[in-house]
Amino acid sequence: MLIFNVSLLLTFIITRILTHSLHDKNNYNSKTITGKIREKTNFDFHHIHIGIIILILLLILNFLFILNNTVFLILLGVSISLILDQLFPFLKICCYFSKTGINVATLLHLLLLILVNFTFVTQFFF
Repeated sequence: MLIFNVSLLLTFIITRILTHSLHDKNNYNSKTITGKIREKTNFDFHHIHIGIIILILLLILNFLFILNNTVFLILLGVSISLILDQLFPFLKICCYFSKTGINVATLLHLLLLILVNFTFVTQFFF
């Protein structure tokens, strides 16, 4: 479970640092991978889409081949973090770069960690 927790939190922290440092909030210009994809395809591509793609591929591969537990937990943490980080901005509830956007994403990550760890602990002891 520690592997999932670390991958979820590290992905969240790294993603926030990179998006805030590589994104021009005023002109919507971006030096990120998703920004380059938006330029090339004219599709409004964000890291929530990368998270969804990773999650779907991960679930299919795990169903077909039963992945190594460590690899599965790392990729699960990464994909879910990418999705949670942009869930509310994607639904047009708040701006990604606003304090509200940061606070909501942080809260979602913390709630998931509490839920996952509480479920793990109760399952282990009961």
